[in-house]
Amino acid sequence: MHGQCFRRHVSREDVFREIQDAASSSSGGDVSIPVLPFIARICNARAYGQSQGVHMRDIRQLDSAYSISDRPTILVRHQAILVNIDPIRAVILRHRCIVFPGMPSDVATHLEATFVANMAESPDAPFEFTYASVLSTVATWYANQVTYMQPEAMLVLQSIASVERPRDEFERLRLVQRRFHELQAQVQGIHSLLAALLDDDDDLHRLYLTKLHDNQNVDSHISSTFDPDEAASLVEVYVQKTFSTLCTIQLQLTKADNTESSLDLKWTSKRNQLLLVDIPLKLVYLALWVASFWTAAMAMNVASPFSTLDDGGMFFWSFFGGLAGLCVVFVFGAVVHLRRQGIRLTFAAPVEVPSVAAAIAAASTMSTLSPSSSAVATDVSAALEDDDDGRRPALHFDTTGNYTTTFVTRSAMFNMVQCAAAVRL
Repeated sequence: MHGQCFRRHVSREDVFREIQDAASSSSGGDVSIPVLPFIARICNARAYGQSQGVHMRDIRQLDSAYSISDRPTILVRHQAILVNIDPIRAVILRHRCIVFPGMPSDVATHLEATFVANMAESPDAPFEFTYASVLSTVATWYANQVTYMQPEAMLVLQSIASVERPRDEFERLRLVQRRFHELQAQVQGIHSLLAALLDDDDDLHRLYLTKLHDNQNVDSHISSTFDPDEAASLVEVYVQKTFSTLCTIQLQLTKADNTESSLDLKWTSKRNQLLLVDIPLKLVYLALWVASFWTAAMAMNVASPFSTLDDGGMFFWSFFGGLAGLCVVFVFGAVVHLRRQGIRLTFAAPVEVPSVAAAIAAASTMSTLSPSSSAVATDVSAALEDDDDGRRPALHFDTTGNYTTTFVTRSAMFNMVQCAAAVRL
């Protein structure tokens, strides 16, 4: 109960027996649902708020070899909380927490330190709230994984953007993207799990193992007995942390996708430039091939009246010059025809496209707002900043359309809605 950690060897039966003992002591007898007769289960249903007891299959599913899927799970059972979130698998009771091996050493060290720190910070808090230590360790571990991957990802992106002929950088980029996609899937599963737990009032109430153990006469409708604000606040903290990690991962993936797209555009531009150079070269080659054919006809060992001419080579040079002029006319005519068809042939490098960042900045500077619109924009921008004490700025509009900037908390907003509902009633 003081956050101290020790290691011992236990089997599934030992863990199951400890959970049964914790559940049975809360109602003065053996109330484990899997072993009670049918009539006894009906009679004892009200004793633990109709919550389901722990089955042996629930403990087996903490082992990945017996789990159907790799999705993270938090099972809230009668006097037990079963947490299976990679890399931590734990069973939390009202007086102890059993963490199974198989996690990295840094995770185990951080978990032990977090347990001790939480128990020292809130010694009067129920022990079952140490599930916050498990969630904190998981959220911190995934955030550290993302932080560790960010420098490598930025180095790969910068090298790809600056190098002229990337070779191994593409494979490194694929590895980085694959790793970030894996982290995104894992963190998204944890975020969805915690969000679903936050929306389940019954499970939030059943997180209070000590309060349910001390109160022997729990109403069958457990959600109407007390308000689980403390448990909801703890879960909400880690929903926000996982969402922040998801945003960081999505930002890195967006940067990688943008870099890959810009690189594809760069290489597409170079390929188009080579095609533009290749077409006129092929035209020149075709014209020279025709000219060389007719020129070579003069040197064939065939009787020809042109071979007996004694004009000092005048006929040969005039014929050769005519073919050369024909080549030039042929290439020029082909280029003109292709340009009329919309195909521009050139040996020059493509013109650099100017950046649109300066144009966007200039447009935003030149844009003006009306006085009323600028005042509203100032208030809205101020409303985006949060206060340190948990208050959030908001615009308060009255029935006349006037507005004022106020600072409210969630509890104040909740009380305001309750007061409005009470006046209605």
